[in-house]
Amino acid sequence: EGARLARVSLAQNPGCAPERFFDAQRVAVEGAGRPLEIGGAKGFLQPVVPHRHASAAGRPGNNRGVAITPLDASYLQAPLAMLYRRRISWLIILVFVNILSGAGIAFFEELIASAVALVFFMPLLIGSGGNTGAQAATLIIRSMALGEIKPVNYLWVVWRELRVAVGLGLSMSAAVFLLAWWRAGLPIGLVIGCSMAVIVIFSSLMGAYLPFVLRKLGYDPAIASAPLLTSLADVLGVVIYLGIASAWLRALP
Repeated sequence: EGARLARVSLAQNPGCAPERFFDAQRVAVEGAGRPLEIGGAKGFLQPVVPHRHASAAGRPGNNRGVAITPLDASYLQAPLAMLYRRRISWLIILVFVNILSGAGIAFFEELIASAVALVFFMPLLIGSGGNTGAQAATLIIRSMALGEIKPVNYLWVVWRELRVAVGLGLSMSAAVFLLAWWRAGLPIGLVIGCSMAVIVIFSSLMGAYLPFVLRKLGYDPAIASAPLLTSLADVLGVVIYLGIASAWLRALP
């Protein structure tokens, strides 16, 4: 993405010494049977050791994932049974995580029965939380892979994401408030607007922080974040939404 990839041959360009600077984000030099790589906008050429499984977070060989176990062969060459085995166990685990969403809905069963309009907006709110969290996680994981973010930067990253999330939450809250007001009245509109803001803020922070947690625990953030984040955002969205609705509507005369 915007990075320039240059390939030169040491045999054809003997003047290209490793000490030479290259104004490119990534430069691969093929010579003497050893590829060389440079990371960042400018820097020194460094030897690259090939790895069969390289972590997207920049830690080769570490491939424990929450959502899928990495394959031992390329996708097109892997047997169907291997593809099945690598995916089914974690999908079943995430199914049980999603059961918590159902448990949250069941806990607020009486509230939903008294205000059926709440059900209409539940997919909208939960989906918005998952989308926001996925956006944040994607940006963080990409920056990790490029070496722009280190684990020690997590507080700075969360602080930046908090400020962005507040703006996103307020903007989305205003939009959905108008829809809910028109569809179900002012009380429901206020509940939906407040819930949207809180869900977006918390989901965004979770999306920004989860890659750091997974990397600290030894898991690959690129493999684990998306499905795990989606499941957690569903649970979080249900609890926040129905919790706010319960407190707000019961406070009304």
